[in-house]
Amino acid sequence: MRSESPHFASLREGAQVFRSDLGSITELTADSLPILRGLSAKRLLLEPGAVREPHWHANASELTYCLSGDLLVGILGDGSEFSWFRIRPGQMFYARSGALHYIENLGDYSAELIVCFSDERPRGSSFRASIAAMSDSVLGKTWGLPESAFAGLSHSTEPGWIVKRERGTGSAFNRRIRQPAEVRCRGRVAPDRLIRRIGAGRSQPGLACADRSVDVLAEDQQPRDARTALASGDRRDGLRRRRPRPHDRARS
Repeated sequence: MRSESPHFASLREGAQVFRSDLGSITELTADSLPILRGLSAKRLLLEPGAVREPHWHANASELTYCLSGDLLVGILGDGSEFSWFRIRPGQMFYARSGALHYIENLGDYSAELIVCFSDERPRGSSFRASIAAMSDSVLGKTWGLPESAFAGLSHSTEPGWIVKRERGTGSAFNRRIRQPAEVRCRGRVAPDRLIRRIGAGRSQPGLACADRSVDVLAEDQQPRDARTALASGDRRDGLRRRRPRPHDRARS
């Protein structure tokens, strides 16, 4: 019998980490499959409009393969480099250990992903829970904002796991994204802008970089905010600055 072999286990019947109307997470680690060494896996299901909340893994890198769905991925990695891109069935992405990342279902049907880790017992940390563990006073001093700015913030340290996106699945932003568009921001990330965007469930990085050092691939696939940033910044990759228009002079 296959079920009696120490080499066999079902990911569909793995330990249930989370389940709700927004999706589910099941996992196979060394706790359920003791033979595992330096490897484990999760099965992630996301319903339309659902987001695997921003999180990172302290002891494992992640390789995620898309079985079905139309998803937007954002990663804040080393050197304060933020990138977002779209994946579809047959594609995958890699997130280094410690890199903050999220996955958002842009489609109108369920998305299924297989997430593999470089540790038999991966440990994850929720961005929401990490922020909630700090007092309003500490948050205000850290982000350079008044303490009152965080008065309505929940201080529950329980991870949300899968949360609901506020905007509709057919938003204008979703229609503007076409594979393989990717935006990378290099340099110091403006914390107040980043926390506002993540907290509001927004995926568009826009002007998340304080120094406006933005590299955009595929000019015809740029979101509007990225084009605006390039128009006011340095010339890159053959992209031209926007020429002043008559009404711009009139306003000045």
